[in-house]
Amino acid sequence: MITLWGWEKKPRTMLRYIKIGDIFCFRYGHRTYRFGRIMAKVIFHIVEIFDCASDQPVITEADILAAKRLLVTPLDTYRLFDRKSEGEWRIVGHQEDYTPPEDARDIWFSWGDSDCGKKSNVFDQTEPISKAEWRALPPLSPGGDYDVKRDVAKRLIGAVDWYRYETAYGNAAQDIPHFQCGQTPSVPHSLEKLFSGNWNKAMQAASDLWAGLCHQHAYVSSAALPAYDFLILALQEADDKLKVELLDIFLGFAVCTGRFSSDALWPRQLRDKLTADLPIFAALAASEHEEVSDFAQDIVTELTKKEA
Repeated sequence: MITLWGWEKKPRTMLRYIKIGDIFCFRYGHRTYRFGRIMAKVIFHIVEIFDCASDQPVITEADILAAKRLLVTPLDTYRLFDRKSEGEWRIVGHQEDYTPPEDARDIWFSWGDSDCGKKSNVFDQTEPISKAEWRALPPLSPGGDYDVKRDVAKRLIGAVDWYRYETAYGNAAQDIPHFQCGQTPSVPHSLEKLFSGNWNKAMQAASDLWAGLCHQHAYVSSAALPAYDFLILALQEADDKLKVELLDIFLGFAVCTGRFSSDALWPRQLRDKLTADLPIFAALAASEHEEVSDFAQDIVTELTKKEA
């Protein structure tokens, strides 16, 4: 039996009251909530993130029963649910007598020293492993808000059929040969680099995406539409220098969709996404960082001018 009590009832849950089978909701982006379940406790809580999302922090029993598993990961439940020190995560329900399904038995995490490493699964089974396997498996290390968002984004990037979309250089799913830099990475490769945790790779990825998706602000490519949600998520987690590069992309989207003449539906959909996220750009326009503020204000001006 699943009991749900919703988002507002328990803004905070102390660590000692978190139970196996708890259903949780977290804010994934400006307009999106995602959901998951506490699967087990193996030193830390292991959770599964469902493959469903909503623009409201609401999930039904039918949604939970039909949900597939997008990601399984150790989670820092103390920081997220108890201390409330990052993100916005809440327990919104509980599944009584929950036990992990048998197919989760093959989900392993490594821990200990690489020379005498071990692996454990959600059933708390532990086995010794080689140094090579220790390195290959994900670590039994609890992640925070951005760790989960990054890993979810990577899974979602991989789920998009990028072959359906184009960039300024060609098909969005392909690395495109380029006479100056050897090749321009595909859109999914560039997006993955945005979430790699490597600042230099993220900066290069932003440059490649600017060139491919809104080439010199001259025209916008269809791959901009599926890329948008990943870019807006990266924007909210980026430092100021990376924010500037990403805002330059969004400014290109705003400029190009304002003058796009086509019967295609996707430019209008891209414009609608930009307009829905005006509060994000307006907030950044008040930034103390001059370039961040200037780019964000230009986006706001472009969108409100064209919509007037």
